[in-house]
Amino acid sequence: MYKVSKKISERRKELGISLDIVSHDTKLSKEYIMWVEEQNFSNFDKLSTALNTIKILGDYLGLNGSNLSKIVERDIKMSQLNNHKKIITKAKNLSKRSPKNFHKVYFKKLKTSLAVFIKILFSKFFISFLAVLGLSAFFVNLFINNTKPPVIFLYEPFETYLENSLSTSTTDTKRRFKGKLEGIGEIKINNKTIPQLPGGFFESEIFPLNQYENRFVFKTRNIFGLEKEIIFTIFRTDLYSLSENKNFVSIITNEFVRFLVVKVDNEIAY
Repeated sequence: MYKVSKKISERRKELGISLDIVSHDTKLSKEYIMWVEEQNFSNFDKLSTALNTIKILGDYLGLNGSNLSKIVERDIKMSQLNNHKKIITKAKNLSKRSPKNFHKVYFKKLKTSLAVFIKILFSKFFISFLAVLGLSAFFVNLFINNTKPPVIFLYEPFETYLENSLSTSTTDTKRRFKGKLEGIGEIKINNKTIPQLPGGFFESEIFPLNQYENRFVFKTRNIFGLEKEIIFTIFRTDLYSLSENKNFVSIITNEFVRFLVVKVDNEIAY
């Protein structure tokens, strides 16, 4: 088709005939002539109209119009046949991806993906990454747990002793009190290390209290060597009797350590 269009266009230009003259002489539409020269045969509404236009132009320009139209007709039919073959081939390829065959292709890709995933999962790099991640989590958790301030609980015997001691301050009898330390560290009272039992429990002696101010210092140290102090003062007030006011223990703490005194009657002395 390209050769025919080119041959007609070159022949017209060689003869020096304009499109208007060709259209006037052949009674053909100027638009039809342009479509033929530009190889736009698809613009014709019918194939017969395009072939007839080629035949008339060929004869007018001194070419064999019948042969030219036959060449174009053959090329157009061959093009249509090739397009038809392409459609059939595409349909066959689609039929190969039927549900029956498609699941095989999909399963094959799935097996490949699983194999790659398992290979990555058990690779040395991934195992090393998990090990480093686990160790990092362990040390971060260890650091957090051992930088939090410890909590010291003093139980009822100590409270009972304080009450008895304030009311009978002249006694020289030594008494014992119990408590529990939550957190890693050690406890010192008046520079004396208090042994700890399993679970952080401890038991120690306490001397009779003075009638006025009494100062205790608890020192705790965690595994990182960070030492904190718990300082609290126990005093007696003459404004109220012990039977009227049981909150006779004043606790002074710093911002690093929490301290709690537990009473049997669930009243907490602050």
